[in-house]
Amino acid sequence: MQFLVTALDGTDAQAPQRRQDAREQHLAGAKALKESGHILEVGPILNDEAQMIGSFLLCEFASRAALEECLNNDIYSKTGVWVNIDIKPVKVAFR
Repeated sequence: MQFLVTALDGTDAQAPQRRQDAREQHLAGAKALKESGHILEVGPILNDEAQMIGSFLLCEFASRAALEECLNNDIYSKTGVWVNIDIKPVKVAFR
């Protein structure tokens, strides 16, 4: 199944630092998921000032439960970078 995930960061004063502190570990995990075929597209969500305020993932997992387990194990979830995660099933039209 394919999913679109939007994961928004916290808005407190420490949120940008939490993201920066966990970024390298997060990117390593995302790279592994891309290489395994789970991530189709991924990137940051930006505000009007081009600052990172979240992430989007277009991904493929066997089930929503498998995706949720993956998201729960991401360092951004574990360290409170992502505070609002929305998951929608989608179907990629051209792949």
